[in-house]
Amino acid sequence: MRKNLNFTFGPAGSYEQDDMNNWLQCTATARSRRARDYVMNIQMGKGHEMKSEMLPGELSSSVSETNQRGFYGRWAEIMAAPSWNQIHIDPRTK
Repeated sequence: MRKNLNFTFGPAGSYEQDDMNNWLQCTATARSRRARDYVMNIQMGKGHEMKSEMLPGELSSSVSETNQRGFYGRWAEIMAAPSWNQIHIDPRTK
């Protein structure tokens, strides 16, 4: 019960996302001058990723930031490409 509560309402949880004011304030804070002095740390679960034959990319069996690392990694790949022709649509075809 405690573990379930932490995964839903704890720091790693996603319930109560309808509290948009909280999420808006997080976004505003992240844009602040002070926040720019710090690098975003998205290392939660790093080193515990796994691969699947059915799905591309890295997966995690527990709460982690694997999705965020995958998203920003793909974004950086697209931004660094010299042309649209050099961007692989299917990440499995790299």
